Amino acid sequence: MKTPSVFVFDMGRVLLDFDPSLCINPHLSDPDDRARIARVAFASEEWKMLDAGTITDEAALALWQSRLPERLRAPMAEIFEDWHRHMPEIPEMCNLVRDLCAAGYPVYLLSNVSLRFAKLKEYFPVFPLMQGYVASAEELVCKPHRRIYEILMERYNLSAEECIFVDDLPANVEGAKAVGMQGYVFDGDAKKLRATLLEMGVNLPTRIIPPKTGLVLEGGAQRGVFTAGVLDKLMEEGYHFPYVVGVSAGACNAYSYVSWQKGRTHDCMMPSEENSYFGAKEILSTGKLMNLEKVFFGMPKTHPFDYKTFFASEKKLEIVATSLKDGKPRYFRSKKCKYRLARVGMASCAMPMFAAPVKIAGEEYLDGGVSDSIPVARAMEQGCEKAVVVLTRRAGELPSGSEKMKKLYRLYFRKYPEFAEVFCRRVEIYKEQLALLEKLEAEGKVFIIRPTVPTVSRLEQDEAKLELFYYHGYDTMERKMDELRAFLEHYEKIEN
Repeated sequence: MKTPSVFVFDMGRVLLDFDPSLCINPHLSDPDDRARIARVAFASEEWKMLDAGTITDEAALALWQSRLPERLRAPMAEIFEDWHRHMPEIPEMCNLVRDLCAAGYPVYLLSNVSLRFAKLKEYFPVFPLMQGYVASAEELVCKPHRRIYEILMERYNLSAEECIFVDDLPANVEGAKAVGMQGYVFDGDAKKLRATLLEMGVNLPTRIIPPKTGLVLEGGAQRGVFTAGVLDKLMEEGYHFPYVVGVSAGACNAYSYVSWQKGRTHDCMMPSEENSYFGAKEILSTGKLMNLEKVFFGMPKTHPFDYKTFFASEKKLEIVATSLKDGKPRYFRSKKCKYRLARVGMASCAMPMFAAPVKIAGEEYLDGGVSDSIPVARAMEQGCEKAVVVLTRRAGELPSGSEKMKKLYRLYFRKYPEFAEVFCRRVEIYKEQLALLEKLEAEGKVFIIRPTVPTVSRLEQDEAKLELFYYHGYDTMERKMDELRAFLEHYEKIEN
């Protein structure tokens, strides 16, 4: 059996869960009505014709409505209008696609799907990772006809012998085999498919790290692009840490790491009009230098965030913010709520004086870095015996903390004296945390990754400097991979 080097996936019931009840049930409560809609529309010949591109949406809908009683015609139109929004990812399969892409393999989509695919792909977070696709309605031919497989190979200059095709229907897999591809009938068991690919010699470098190992991510605003490079290399190598704690920009990096979206934080940090969230324009519109709503409510749309994978992840994530009331750190866990996730991220990143405090459950918060810049002690409290710590400052570098600035902090936060005192002690707190890191490192309990070149500024907007600092993070992690493996010792199991 030849090791495949190109991977072609079907979409419905392979990467996305195509279950008509998901779009029918929100509109209808009666079981008989639901079954009738499913039979009349989704199990109809017209549905197959839509996939083949031989009937329009309007014509298909009119035929279905003609077969239904008057009371069901409006619901039928509503269901058909938004069915493509009700196809959630199958997390284990989409994670497999991410892992294949991270390992450098080209991945393609080959699906029997109507022209609605033009809208559907907007709700398909892994689609941008793919090198190309063939949709049946656009080509006027469906699987398992030989021609649709040939179109894929001709369009992307692929050799059948290097491809493996994954579909849930045996007939479609046989169609792929007839043109020389290898094939796999997906039965819903993603782990079995992954194991099969590993047996075939596919390099899926997934590392299973034990539950008592943590990943600690310091903040630093734009300096966090260094961490983005480190994490992208770790994702490329398949390292899944079971516990993650992030502060400020480290929280942003943690979000993309838990959602397993290599490259996303890098893209969010590169200067552009859509990424702009601080500056004179924000002062005029919000009264503050930073508009964090753009980061946590806007960027998940401009740089699609994979909420499905994030909320399905087994990783335990904590995000640090500092209470404005008492200056103490709070550790928020990710609940399955998009709004709360955004608010927690905003709180962790809210730089004092530059951003407005963020209210969560009636209490106001600012930057987690004020009270706990390097939460390695928190990781140990949560049961971690070892931790990988990613810092964004060079060895010996400290936060600024002049006496003149301390006077300003006390004046600005005079209504919150406890917060102001913690803020003024930030340098001392940071020194204490570095001393703890040094002790834990000597004991073999932490593995530290930090920059060795001059860092970028916290609000850096020079794209070239940011790119260089990102690749410094990536290259640093690449050089230290053997050291990391030695640190993890027998804790690491390599599946390849």
